[in-house]
Parts: sequence; structure tokens; C-alpha cells
Amino acid sequence: MIKRKASFLEKLKKIWLIHFTESGRALFLCFLISLAMGNSNSYADTFFLTCFFAFLALLAILFSLFYIPNAKVYHNLPRRVVAKESIPFTVTVENLSRRYAKDLILQSSDVLPFCSLDPEEQISSEIAPGKKQEFRFQIQFCHRGHFFFPGFRLDSLYPFGLFKLGKKSQAESSFLVCPDYVPLKKFSIPTGRRYQPGGIPLASKLGDSAEYIGNREYQQGDKLRDIDWRSWARLGFPIVREYQEEFFCRVALVLDTHLGKKKTPEKKEDFEAALSLAASIADYLSRQEYLIDLFAAGPQIYIMEAGRSLAHFEQIMEVLACLESCEENPFALIEPVISERISQLTTVIVLLLDMDESRQDFLTFLNRKKIGQKAIVCNSSIQKGSLDPSIHLLSAQEIKKGRESL
Repeated sequence: MIKRKASFLEKLKKIWLIHFTESGRALFLCFLISLAMGNSNSYADTFFLTCFFAFLALLAILFSLFYIPNAKVYHNLPRRVVAKESIPFTVTVENLSRRYAKDLILQSSDVLPFCSLDPEEQISSEIAPGKKQEFRFQIQFCHRGHFFFPGFRLDSLYPFGLFKLGKKSQAESSFLVCPDYVPLKKFSIPTGRRYQPGGIPLASKLGDSAEYIGNREYQQGDKLRDIDWRSWARLGFPIVREYQEEFFCRVALVLDTHLGKKKTPEKKEDFEAALSLAASIADYLSRQEYLIDLFAAGPQIYIMEAGRSLAHFEQIMEVLACLESCEENPFALIEPVISERISQLTTVIVLLLDMDESRQDFLTFLNRKKIGQKAIVCNSSIQKGSLDPSIHLLSAQEIKKGRESL
């Protein structure tokens, strides 16, 4: 993720919020008021008051420069989190100087529009030389995505508590925020079992092997590793072990990302709900013995194979965390991709955001291929009963509440 360059007004806002305490902001406002009053009249009292405020601020800054803390800051926040989940973590501060660090304040290095930090800041009276102190925070990310966390600042309030001055931020990191979801306890899908060339050993790293069914005479093209050397020595001609390849379930999860050119708040809410439902379904399938092919239908077709350790469930969540909606209809692109793999698939689960001609044509295409399918439409504006009874209709609110079975 590329960090966006802050504008001039954003920099001023950061200085006002990060480097000024409430007392410092009050002092600055009093300075401006006295300065304005001094320009409107010639009273000497106003002039001396303005000079007093300026001298107090200058004195505070000069003292603070001698007490800038020399410390190391680090935290134990995970790199991958779930949206709207409150995550406790610890920030450790180690004093690297030979003198006491006084009146310390620990806070985020920048304004955080994408998450909330509780508490926003913590204060320590002092940390001895060479010692460490831990501060406990909780963070909650508002929505999914890939975000840059600016790290933490350790500043000193010494001597008057007007300004927060310290070194540059530390413990910067990036976070992948996955969509929040409610795990499914039961998910019924029409499925069968199909032969997969090479079996699970080719598709997985679990170390499964095909089932041994007996021995037979060697034929041209048999693998050398299947030769039964003892039987060959006993019978006097080559003998090989015969195995039966495994049959298992391979499920395609097709996710619709087409919102059109007019992206209303309702459509965006349905899209986020569909991503949460996709995470719930992928979680359920990964806990079962399924192979999962994830197809994200967008300007480009994102394909990920998971389940049975082909890829971890977390990798599917990474795709869902960064997936964006598209304006162009992608079903003309995804149909040939599915057609190439249809012989290996046992079931196709389709998560749609609406129902129109192109989406109906895609479901008809699956029907022609005579493959098990389950279609779910995530839309809050479609009326109940207006779709085919075989198609499940869920609103964004229903998905957010969570369902135990589907």
C-alpha cells in the first residue's frame, strides 16, 4: 500500500492534534486573542499579556528540547485482523538514555480515520534509565482493507504540559483487515464426488496417498516407484502395486463484484455483506474436507485454490480483504474460465448482488452443464418471492445478524 502525501492543511491539523495539549491549545488561542486586542487599541496591558504568552510558550519549548525522550517503542499487534473486532495489544517503551524520562505521553503518530484506539493516549510520570514499561491499548478497525499504521510517538510534556515534543514515530506497520463474518454451523450444498487426475497428492500437501488395491504384472508406462521388488524376485517377472485414485469434492465459490456505474450506499452495503457471507462459506468449507476454488468476478478474474491445505483459509481472507467492486459486467469473462474447470468441479456456489439477464444467463449456463449449484442473492431491495424458489435471497441486515445454517 502506497502512503498518500499529506496536504498542507492535513499537516497543520496533525500538528494541532498531535503536538499541542489542551492547555497548549488554550494558551495559543489566548495568545491570538491578546494579539488581536493589541492591534485594536494601544493599551499597554494587552501588549504585556501578549508578550507573557509568547515567553511562556518559548520557555516551554526550550525546556522540552532538553528532555526529548530517547526510547525504543514496539508493539505486538498482529498483521492480519478482522474488521469491527476489538483487539487488545501491548506497547512496550524502553528508555535508552542514562537519565530519567519524565512526563511521558504515548499516542498514535497521526490521526487514524480508519480505526479507533482506546485509550487515545497514555501518560507515564517517569521511566528509569534502561527500564521498560508496558502500555495496554485496544484497537478496532472500522472496515476491511489494507491500511498503513503510522506507529506511535513517545513525547515529553515537561515542564509545563503545554506541548508534546519527541522524536519521529516508531513501530510503523501495515495491516490487512479482513471482512467480519459469523461462522456457519451447517451449510447444505448439492454435491457429488469426481475423479481428480493425480488425486489429492497432486492437489494437496497433506501427504494423502491413493488406496492400495493389489498387485499386477508390469505394463509399459507404469511408474518405477510402484514396482514391488520382492514380488519380482519371487515370481521372476516385474510386478507393480496397483492403487485406486481418490474421489473428492471440489467446490467453486463465485463472487459477484458488479455494482454498476451508480454505486449507491445500499449497493455498497450489499457488497460488503456478500464479502462477509463469502468468508463464512469459505470458513465452513475449509473446516470440511473440501477443495475450494474461489472466483472473484471483476475487471480481472481472481482465482484462488484452497482447502485440503492447497492454501490456507487466511489467504482467501486476504483476497476478500482487498477485493473492490467493478463497474463493468464480468460474467462474460468468468463463464469460459468456469467452463475450462467444469469437469473437475462437483458444485458451484454463486453469490450474486442482483438478478438481471447476464446473471440469469450464467445460472442457465451452469444448469446446462448439469453441475450441482447453489445461488444466493445478497440484495436488500429485491422483494421476497420475486425470485425463483431455488435461489436464496438475503438482505445485508440478515447477513450481519448471522445465520447458523444456510
